[in-house]
Amino acid sequence: MIWRLTALIYFAVLAFLCFYKFTPSQDIPTTLFGIPSDKIVHFAMFLPFPIICLYAFHSSNGKVGRFVLFLFVMYIAGLLLASGIEIGQKFVGYRSGDVWDFVADSIGLATGTLIIVAYRTALRKW
Repeated sequence: MIWRLTALIYFAVLAFLCFYKFTPSQDIPTTLFGIPSDKIVHFAMFLPFPIICLYAFHSSNGKVGRFVLFLFVMYIAGLLLASGIEIGQKFVGYRSGDVWDFVADSIGLATGTLIIVAYRTALRKW
């Protein structure tokens, strides 16, 4: 129950971060280690998506096939969410959709998924 509430809060915060009209700040660096800071933010926003979805919605009862299928469906759902956000931002006058934001979102999703696979493999807990 707590993970489903966490998922609900996560999706609300994600929507806020993606569609709120922020005012530019001079204090925020534009790059970090040569990577644009907004891409790092997109990566960080989508990194927890697979982890939260796993604990909120997964129940394979120890069956590896169901676990792999869940990861695949969850990853595709994350990609659809990320692409929907970028497309939606094109229709909002104060935001812009960016393919590189989608790439950063995808890398965050992939990293979160790989963390799950590594963790669950180490525990042998599907």
